[in-house]
Amino acid sequence: MKSTSGFILALIGGIVNVLMGFLLIVFGIILVLIINGISIGDKLPSMADFSTVLVILSFFLAVWFTVIGILIIVFSVKINNDVEAKKGGVLCLIFGILTLNVLSIVGGILGIFAGKKSNVSSENPFSANYNNYPIIRNQQGYPQSAV
Repeated sequence: MKSTSGFILALIGGIVNVLMGFLLIVFGIILVLIINGISIGDKLPSMADFSTVLVILSFFLAVWFTVIGILIIVFSVKINNDVEAKKGGVLCLIFGILTLNVLSIVGGILGIFAGKKSNVSSENPFSANYNNYPIIRNQQGYPQSAV
């Protein structure tokens, strides 16, 4: 059974991660320009070294959030599939935890619970053939023991 709400939440969470990655790139560039402007005017070489660290850190975080966001989007599509809903939910949950994205975590949990259920029906406990033996029926159609 597919989980449409889990799919939508995880998809929005993945899109938020990708947007966060792009915003980190822009934020890092603006921060470096501001710090370099201050360091050029004040002749402070330590600020230029600090700006290099900020560029590397913001670039790493931007790539991290963008890649994880794309993976969450891919796995959210799996949540919308009947067969792979549970696997997509588990993967969305894992990557949502790695980026602390609440939408992806909730979507992953909904995908896990919407995953394919077992073959045994809860309404009729006698519907499953537990031992893979043929069911022998008497003349009235009731199952009889094979012994």
